This record gives sequence, C-alpha cells and structure tokens, in this order.
Amino acid sequence: MVAKIAYLRVKYLRLPAAYRAFIKRNLEPGGALLVSDCSFQWPMHRIDEGHYFQLGGYGSVSPQEYRECSERTDTFLSEQESTFTSWKTGRIDGQRPEAEWGFVRSLYDDIRNTGASVAKVAYASPEDLSTFVADCHHAWYQARGISPTTLLVDCFANIDPYTAMQAYAVPYWLVFNTSISREALQSYTASHAFDRVRVVLMANGITGIGAVTIQEWQSALQQASHDINFVGIDKDAYPNDLASFGSYAREMQSELAPLHHTPRLLQWDELVQFIDERGGDYACSWELHR
Repeated sequence: MVAKIAYLRVKYLRLPAAYRAFIKRNLEPGGALLVSDCSFQWPMHRIDEGHYFQLGGYGSVSPQEYRECSERTDTFLSEQESTFTSWKTGRIDGQRPEAEWGFVRSLYDDIRNTGASVAKVAYASPEDLSTFVADCHHAWYQARGISPTTLLVDCFANIDPYTAMQAYAVPYWLVFNTSISREALQSYTASHAFDRVRVVLMANGITGIGAVTIQEWQSALQQASHDINFVGIDKDAYPNDLASFGSYAREMQSELAPLHHTPRLLQWDELVQFIDERGGDYACSWELHR
C-alpha cells in the first residue's frame, strides 16, 4: 500500500487489572460477558518469547501461496514493478492465533475466573459470524413488529452500526474487499431477498491479489435485490478512492433514509432463544456458563 509498511499487533494473554475493575464496577447483577472466540490460526516464525512474525493474513491468498508463490503472485509482483519474485518468510515453526483475528485462550480462563456469567461464541474464521449476525438482526426487528427491507453490506472498519439500526437495516459484514468475502456474500444473498441493498466497501488503495471489481460485487448482489447502490464510493476510482473513508459515513444516512428511532435493544433472553432455536444453522457454536 505504501513504500514501506509493517504492522505490530498486540494481544493480551491475561485479563488486565483495569479490565477486571471495569467488569466489577459496570456489569449489572445477573449480567453476562460475551466472549468472541475466533480460532483462526496462521503459520508463524518465533522471534522471541511472546514475539512472532507472520507473513500475510486472512484473505484470498493462502499461507502456502505466500510462502511458495504462484502464477498470480508472480503477476502481482510484476504489475507492482517489484524487484522481488518472492517474499522472505523466515522459518515457520508453528501455527498460532492469527495476529488480527485469532483469540488467545489463556485470556478466556481469566474471564471465567471473574465470577460473572460467560457466553462464548466459537468460530473458525472471522467471516463465519456474518450470516448469524444478519439473521439475528432480522429476527430482532421482526420481534419489534418491523419488517426489514434493506440489506446493508459493510466492510472491515467501514461500518456504522447505529445508523444501520435507525434504518432497520440488516447488516452483513465483509472481512475485506477480496474474493473470499465475495463468495461468502454470494452464498448469503442466494437465499435472502431485500427491496434494496446498500454497500460500503473499503477502498484500500491497491488492486491486490483476489481483488473484486465493482461490477463483480454488483453481480454477487443481483439475486438479493434489483435496487443496489454503493455508499460513499467513486466507482470509477475504486479501489483507489481513499476519500471514501470519510464520505461513506456522511452519505450513509441519506442512502439508508428514512431513519427512525432505534428499536428496543435485543435482550439477553431473546439472544439465548435465537441461539436455542437456530444456532445449529450457522458455522459457530455457543457455550453458556452461569
């Protein structure tokens, strides 16, 4: 994305004292802690105790393709006028929780030891929750006497949950803007229809491996609705439309109009009922500890 870039991601291995104090101070009697346990792992090179190097991450390129390269990685490097023909990975010495999404289990033990009720949703990859969350919103709206007619497809950090609730929109979240997310979305839209679809894509500034064009996104959504529009995106400039990081939030309210008062929030017993009745339909599992 830029000439030189590196990400340093930090994970808590244990529950910090400040978090324990926050839970004790704010969790109401009988309340529960909801733990999002993504078991997604990635091959890594150990630098030192607690420090690991990871090449790549969740997306349309597999760990093996990063390490061994392929025809499409060769093409990508050539298109970027790179002098490299491969990436230097270092010695891979194990699978560990992926830097961005993987949950560290030792943290869960500390959460259980707070004495609070705990609900844990476990799933294998970050996009596995998208259909569950979308259908749960649909059921929540219907329980409030609302018939949702809008699908909101949002992407990575380009989200606005509050406006989505005001619009009674069903949110479907994409991890990223590549083909693996398009395939997940297409699977969802094959069995869900809406009057309109509004799409927020993250324009990350580069046509990377597995990138999906605006036309391909449009095609993936046609089976869900004939009224499809992209929010805050210059379709001719995408994915080089960096202004979209600001414009999507400004345009979302008009694109999702009319807006209403947010419905009464989903209650804990309603979530448990939804899990009991339909939890087996999704690529996630739930554990409820009282």
